[in-house]
Amino acid sequence: MEERGVVVKITCRSCVAVTPDGDFREVPLPQSGMVRIGQEISLGNRKKKVPYLRYVMAAASFLDRK
Repeated sequence: MEERGVVVKITCRSCVAVTPDGDFREVPLPQSGMVRIGQEISLGNRKKKVPYLRYVMAAASFLDRK
């Protein structure tokens, strides 16, 4: 499901939108045309990140395989 948000700030190449959950997300400007403050836009699909994946991968690199 695509997440949606309301534009609260516009910069040269991106805009900041607030989601219904209250999260602020910076996303690239949509290619569909002009964006205005207060307009609801699609934020796209958000990929879920594994919070400590970087640390797990670093720890795994130190393990010695015998």
